[in-house]
Amino acid sequence: MISTLSVMLRFPWARLRRRLSLLPLLAVAIASKSLPALRPMLLCVILVMTLSGGAMGASGYRVEFRGLLEPALSGLVEQVSKTYEKRSVLPDSMALLRRRARGDLSAIHSVLKAFGYFQAQTDVRVEQDKDVLVVFELTPGPRFTLGSVELVVHPAMAVQGVDSERTGLVSGQPFASDDIVKAVRQLGQALADNGYPQHGEPTTEVVADHARGKVDVILRVEAGPRASFGATLFPDETEVDTGYLRGLIPWKEGDLFRVSLVEQASKALFASGLFSRVIPDHSGQVSPAGKLDVAFGTSPRQYRSIRMGADYSSDFGPGGLLRWEHRNIAGAGEKLSAELRADDSRQNGGLEFRKPGLFDPDQDLVVRLDGSRERTEAYVSSSGDTSAMLMRRLNPRTEIGAGLGLRVSFLRDEVLDDTETYGLVYLPLLLRFDNRDDILDPSHGGFIALSTTPYLDILNEQSGFVRSRLSVGGVQLPYSGSPLTFGLRASVASIQGGSLEGVPADLRYYAGGGGSVRGYAYQKAGELEDGEPVGGQSSLELALEGRLRLDDVWGLVAFVDGGAAYPDRLPDLAGDFFWGVGCGVRYFTAFGPFRLDVALPLNRRKDIDDAFQVYAGIGQAF
Repeated sequence: MISTLSVMLRFPWARLRRRLSLLPLLAVAIASKSLPALRPMLLCVILVMTLSGGAMGASGYRVEFRGLLEPALSGLVEQVSKTYEKRSVLPDSMALLRRRARGDLSAIHSVLKAFGYFQAQTDVRVEQDKDVLVVFELTPGPRFTLGSVELVVHPAMAVQGVDSERTGLVSGQPFASDDIVKAVRQLGQALADNGYPQHGEPTTEVVADHARGKVDVILRVEAGPRASFGATLFPDETEVDTGYLRGLIPWKEGDLFRVSLVEQASKALFASGLFSRVIPDHSGQVSPAGKLDVAFGTSPRQYRSIRMGADYSSDFGPGGLLRWEHRNIAGAGEKLSAELRADDSRQNGGLEFRKPGLFDPDQDLVVRLDGSRERTEAYVSSSGDTSAMLMRRLNPRTEIGAGLGLRVSFLRDEVLDDTETYGLVYLPLLLRFDNRDDILDPSHGGFIALSTTPYLDILNEQSGFVRSRLSVGGVQLPYSGSPLTFGLRASVASIQGGSLEGVPADLRYYAGGGGSVRGYAYQKAGELEDGEPVGGQSSLELALEGRLRLDDVWGLVAFVDGGAAYPDRLPDLAGDFFWGVGCGVRYFTAFGPFRLDVALPLNRRKDIDDAFQVYAGIGQAF
């Protein structure tokens, strides 16, 4: 008996054909005696192409998904398809390509089922004419909807405030597996926020009824014992008064346990600036009285810090900042800070004391003492300022404030050629909302700031006036994960009461400069007298930025700024409005982006405005 062993080998004919096609080129290279300089170069090209398997000559193929699919679903189908992912390189044979395409059918079918297409049919074929085309035929069929949604909780009589509606699942809505995942998460959150912090992990039972075209869902969970808050503990050694820390806790012993309040307390403790780490722990046993203790593990920060900074602009030249801060100077989170700033035209220093939790955990007392000297083309001033403000947080993003201050200044008005001493008592009032995700480098969110301050001069017989400003702005990604961010800022300001001459020159409104209208010198985007800014009783400013993140280190920015200061109490929309355009570079560091911008004035005035302005500093412009 003779047995024959047959071995089948798959020979790469396509690759061989591509390599054989190089033979004429090789012959030219060898025979090119008249062009010896080309021979090494040709041989190198041939060697690289040969070693790369002829990849340079390889051609890809096209992929089409045919069927009635919504855009979001089509995108997911493309993501799971290896055939689509590798479409730029044609395999060595059509058989390999067909095998690759058939291997995608299971993953595509799973995606369709995840969106409720339980009766979907999928097929694939490979067509070859002038080029190669892979066609996926997708027949999704009807999309199933949610049928009954049942919540089974044990023990059933113990659960209060939790029902199937808290899962977000509504009978009749199109089925999506992601909704089931979200429902499990929301059910756990609802239990933990209604006194059941030790509930079990919810499980799901999903049954597709093909006759009805519906999916019935059953969610099961062990609720565990119902609990109220017990003692609040700080087991780690700390120099901070625990009475102050307990004042940041948003519950009282005996209140119904809510995990959202524990998260809120953790954020408040961390926001105090006293700790580098705050970890809540409520994993202990519920007491026979139904109480559960919460312990906060903490790691203290260094209470003292020194901060230094530098900036540059065409207006003021190089500038510097030095700041010292103690965040627990009296043992209950009180902050004392000292700051010095200086550049070619401005020098100022200040002390600030902040007492947190005055009369209420959400209320702080802020006392400031400032001194400054400023020399501009509009005025020369020396001033001292002291104020006390009560700041109250309405929520984590919104605060209001009111206070009382005294400002004494010696001012020389360069335009009016007049020197005056002012003693101003003022009442600052403000409202701030800010939900930006990062102050130095935001990617989304916005802010609103409204301030109004009445002033009364107690050294002169001039009538008082009221200074007000409204600023709004925000940043937004055009879509999730986009490297491009758009930012918008607008500001309008007005002084009511008195006259322009009755308002000290350093309290009038000006436009122009790095924090205003880039491209124009500081205070120069407005009415001038003999080339010097007069200032105004109102101003209007706009700014639009496009920020492109190139990688983890570098970014580019293009911007348009506009604005002006007006002598009247309201902006004159028919008057002059100054536009500036520019671009910049961002270098991203651990403490914020380094900013370098160059801006050009579009309304350039002869012998007044420079051809461009340069600005450098830390953080985005807004």
